Amino acid sequence: MKKIFAFFAAIIFMFTTNLSANALIRLADVNEDHWAVQEIVTVINGGVMGVTSDGYFHPDEVMTRADFTQTLLRLLGHRDNAGYVENVFTDVPEDFYAYSDILKSQALGLIYGYGDGTFRPLNNISKSEVESIISHITEDTDYIDTDVLDVFTDKDDIPAWALERYAKAVSMGVYVNHPDPDTLLPNKLLTRAECAVLLYKLRDALNNVKKEFVAEEQVMSIDHLDISPDAKTNEVKITNFRKIILAGNVLKVYFAENFASKRYVDGTEIKFINVEDIITEEGNMLIPAQSQFIGRVSSLIKQRAFNQNAKVGIEITKVILPNGEQIDFSAQTVKDLRPSKAATFGKVAAYTVGGAAVGSGIGIAASAGSGKYGTGIAVGLPVGAGVGLATGLLTPGLQYKGHVGDPVYVELLSDLVIRN
Repeated sequence: MKKIFAFFAAIIFMFTTNLSANALIRLADVNEDHWAVQEIVTVINGGVMGVTSDGYFHPDEVMTRADFTQTLLRLLGHRDNAGYVENVFTDVPEDFYAYSDILKSQALGLIYGYGDGTFRPLNNISKSEVESIISHITEDTDYIDTDVLDVFTDKDDIPAWALERYAKAVSMGVYVNHPDPDTLLPNKLLTRAECAVLLYKLRDALNNVKKEFVAEEQVMSIDHLDISPDAKTNEVKITNFRKIILAGNVLKVYFAENFASKRYVDGTEIKFINVEDIITEEGNMLIPAQSQFIGRVSSLIKQRAFNQNAKVGIEITKVILPNGEQIDFSAQTVKDLRPSKAATFGKVAAYTVGGAAVGSGIGIAASAGSGKYGTGIAVGLPVGAGVGLATGLLTPGLQYKGHVGDPVYVELLSDLVIRN
């Protein structure tokens, strides 16, 4: 029966896990096989790019200068563009949807307008123009080696004014070479999917961005987790750059593989998974479903005589998000993992019942000649039960077993930081 139950539990766990994996992509026009799905989901979760109310991302739609200005400002932490900035552009009216973003960009010197006093916000933007902007906002270097472009077959298609700027961006790894990895297509108009990829890569190279373009980190809100009432804290800091799950919070994860204490030693790696998205009470996504939590056995006491059960402590050292990003942190099981009291009672009871049965059998056999079976049972049953009870109490206790899908609560020993 235990094996049958474990089988169906595993089936249910795999089913719900697959549902969660599909639920990660809440986009009507970007499926799990899309070439930029990880980058798109990341920038959406970080509030850098958005979707329509009906869940469309429009990955192949071409970006305008105004759209790119908005997304770049969000990536750099400029979420609040309040304050007076003089409008120097003749083609950006006050009721334009990106009015404050364009003026903020102008004030920062992020994306310039044209010599005739226009910004041309609705003009489409090319990949070369975007790479030039990325080069402009990142730290200067003494020498730019354009030879890094030699691996691309269309290097000669890069405009002369953008050659060194493109090379600088490529040397930082902030470029797109899809669908052919040997080509850059520098004169192609930038699509929303390509923009997501560039912003995702620029986020990883944020330390290279000049400090005057990056906003100071600001706490936007203090959110809360509702996972365990016994957690030392349930606060999560939401900033313009990061989501910080504070140390003392408790997370609920699940065994991703079967575990038996008798087969493990200290230091053995063990994997867990979160079946559902971890979301704050206020609705901010923290850790998407299907993230892997990598842990190790940090303490192990195996079952011993006198009915001493096994005890297992587990330390979590990193989480791997579905997009492949790895985040180091430290957490440990809230309590040592051990067999339940019911299982322990069941073990002793089984010995007792077994001993009683054996004792009754011996009593019946001993009284066979006299025919006094009742007397034999009356004597053999309590003696056998007593021996069984003693055996149950004196023999080694139970090993700890964790099955796929079993929940485990872990307490954060350090802050868990997820970048937007």
